[in-house]
Amino acid sequence: MNDKEVSRIFKRYGNLPITNALLAVIKNHDDEKLLEHVMYAIEENARRLLELVTHGHKVTDILHKFYEANEEITDYPPSTIQCRKGCAFCCHINVTISQAEAELIQEYCNEHGMKIDWQRFKDQRKLTEQTHASSEYKKCAFLKDNQCSVYEVRPFNCRNYFVITPAFLCDADKFPKGTVGTYVNVEKEVLHSAFILMLNKLGLPYEQDSMARTFLNLKKIKDNEKQ
Repeated sequence: MNDKEVSRIFKRYGNLPITNALLAVIKNHDDEKLLEHVMYAIEENARRLLELVTHGHKVTDILHKFYEANEEITDYPPSTIQCRKGCAFCCHINVTISQAEAELIQEYCNEHGMKIDWQRFKDQRKLTEQTHASSEYKKCAFLKDNQCSVYEVRPFNCRNYFVITPAFLCDADKFPKGTVGTYVNVEKEVLHSAFILMLNKLGLPYEQDSMARTFLNLKKIKDNEKQ
């Protein structure tokens, strides 16, 4: 579908938010019914979760429920996905997250007595999509012993990133200009999009930025609240 056709259907549904990965899939499929089905699914998922807000649940509690629902969705075909425990190449690339995702990770760290590496975030503050992979500070602040220390509450962009090309190609040190093939799970991207829509309906921000800048901004907000 071309941009004009996609825009026409978006307007019909009130320009619902949609993840970049999901948008790319839709544009590659000349199927108007698929797009309409996706728009409907985003609305329904957001509506269902909004009901929890009216019952006093925190946004981070609802985000956790989104994550649980996300993990129940089967990745197909799983045999083509090359990601395995202990392979942490993707933990050395730029990852963008929202404030809500950062808050949930911070809550998790507090509950489990885990210290956040604020110095690592300060070192990464000025890194960009183009400079992150080549920086000496590229390693994620939550990568411990080559494993994610906050795996249970890892952000959407971490949990939904799947590589289908040989894993060694993910090594940015050896292949700085390389391109890896990724798998997009439409159902999972629908959930992510529904979470963005829910925040929009609540009047809450969903600007995504690098993990470092998001955490440092959150820290500034929390410090100001204490004053």
